[in-house]
Amino acid sequence: MNHFSFFTFRQILVLLGCWMLIPKPTATAQAKPDSLKTARVSGFVGYILDGFTCKYAVAAGGAITTSAACGAFENGNDTSLEIGVGYARDFSSRLGLRGLFTFRNGAFQQSFNCTDPAQILTPTGTTQALTRFVNRVNVSTISLSLLGDFQPFAIPLRISAGPAVSITIKEDYSADEEVVTPITAEFLEGGQTRNIGAGSGNGGHISVAADAEAAYPIIAGESLRLLPSVAVRHFFSSPISWASFGWNSVTLRLGLEYQFWSTPAEPSTIAQAPSSQPDTVEYLASPPAMEVPTETPARFAIGWSNTANGDTAIAQQRQLIRQQSIPLLPYIFFDSGSTQIPERYRLQSHVGAAERENAASEIATAAWLHRSVLDTIGQRLRLTPAARITITGTAPERTGADAISTAAARAAAVQNYLAEVWSIDRTRIAIAGVAAPESPTISSSPQGFAENIRAEIASDNPAILSPIIFRDTVSTISNPTISGRVIPGSDSLISVEIERENGARQRLALHDRVEKNGVERSILVEGVVRPLPRLAGTEGSVETLRLKIITRGRKPSETPLYLRTEAEKEVRLEALALFPFGSARLAEKDAEAIRQLRRWAGPNATALLLGSTDDLGEAAGNLQLSRGRAATAAALLGLPVARTEGVGEIANTATLRYPEERMYARSVRVRIERGSEE
Repeated sequence: MNHFSFFTFRQILVLLGCWMLIPKPTATAQAKPDSLKTARVSGFVGYILDGFTCKYAVAAGGAITTSAACGAFENGNDTSLEIGVGYARDFSSRLGLRGLFTFRNGAFQQSFNCTDPAQILTPTGTTQALTRFVNRVNVSTISLSLLGDFQPFAIPLRISAGPAVSITIKEDYSADEEVVTPITAEFLEGGQTRNIGAGSGNGGHISVAADAEAAYPIIAGESLRLLPSVAVRHFFSSPISWASFGWNSVTLRLGLEYQFWSTPAEPSTIAQAPSSQPDTVEYLASPPAMEVPTETPARFAIGWSNTANGDTAIAQQRQLIRQQSIPLLPYIFFDSGSTQIPERYRLQSHVGAAERENAASEIATAAWLHRSVLDTIGQRLRLTPAARITITGTAPERTGADAISTAAARAAAVQNYLAEVWSIDRTRIAIAGVAAPESPTISSSPQGFAENIRAEIASDNPAILSPIIFRDTVSTISNPTISGRVIPGSDSLISVEIERENGARQRLALHDRVEKNGVERSILVEGVVRPLPRLAGTEGSVETLRLKIITRGRKPSETPLYLRTEAEKEVRLEALALFPFGSARLAEKDAEAIRQLRRWAGPNATALLLGSTDDLGEAAGNLQLSRGRAATAAALLGLPVARTEGVGEIANTATLRYPEERMYARSVRVRIERGSEE
């Protein structure tokens, strides 16, 4: 009787259950309709669990017998590997036929125990001992399977079944007898192992089997599929020629499949979008073929909308070039009593890009950028190998030696990050610890005190701590529109078109309308006209357009229109200048940044300066301080047209949660408009 042993069958059920529980990946590529599949080729590897029943023995010299005096080799299981290729032909989206060619190779051993009274020698003489007979078998086969494919469900689960023919190309064995107990016993020939015999089967032994497979294709590209599957094989005849084996196997396969597609038939008719939609623009290769009639042309009143220039419209293009400078704050603020870099800093392992989307002002944006200050400095150090930095930690919340050790630990935490994440040589990073910063925030409030718990970064190269510069360009264009009406009656109008200088024709949208008297009918015409790509952005260019009204029973009417393109360029410089706590005086490096803006600005530039403070202290005093800061920056800027304004405290408390946000709030926001450049 051919069947698995209970232990093997239980193993198979567990493996099948685990495979079914594995979550299948979702498709990452767009699949074509299954109705277009024509053929598939695949390649795969497999891990095989074999179970078999048998009864035989190996006599001296290697001859196969039904049994020996001590017993016989019976039943067993093993594992083996396979590789294979397949080709399938699809007859529909659910049915197909598939051929598989596979190569399998495996090795297993069988054993049974025997009590041998005559052949064992011990130190006290010949005695009875327990031995074990072991037979080691190597088997290699090639197989050809013909399977019918069926997809019974909406999910891409494919069930296959069909016959298989297997050819055994290698089947050799070697049997030994080994001493089990007592451990001091030996065979009379010497040693604790002796060979019984070896042999091999007939080359080219053929056996017949039935195959079944369940596969779940997973989309990996338009034509590529990942193909996990489980296959079962039952042999009707023994795959081993020198003994009768009842054999069954379960194979776990993983393959790749490539699908070929048929070309979909072209539709017999092509649907066209109606031309009556207001914003529809249609380009025609040539005007409709028609006879030129002799009657009078249609009446019409069509021209540019909202223009005082008659037959000439203006397409205005505006280009805004913006440069924004945000000072880099060279501090890392720590929580009181902690030497760990706080989680809010956007290190490479803590990316929080969503925060920037909610930034409502330059100050909030600057604070958001500060959270990646270590990555900014690390990148600049990597690009400037000769630069060195010094990190000085502070710990004003502690006293004595404890303050110095805590401050040094904070500096070391910053040094470790730059060395481990950015691979900066530690010899380029000096560290130190002091009780309080050299320029502390003098405030009795807990928020002000928290600003002094930090690690300060200094560099011998100004480029390492230079401001962060953003540059972007935004272009907009105002496209003119054409509108009016034609009065030939809706039954005779074919189209209203604009012929461009490049030969293209743009069809305008049409709307039927009945006049108040109920007798005369007219067609409303409208459309947007964009400058040609070769003319867009060209200052002063003028394109000549031909407006054509094509009707039945009348001569085509046409009139010229003109489109002029005017370009305007505006440059905007924005900067943020930081002030010390409670002061309207700028440090020299910040003052130089303001002077640099003056050098960038042209002679016709105008400026807006907005001074602000944090939320520490009294509101009235902060308002005066913000005005003084704006006046200081304006004096350094030196532009003839500059408007200053003090806004006082940054009132949004959600923006001032952390020390860096309060430091950026003590600032002047400078916006310089260089005006139009034509």
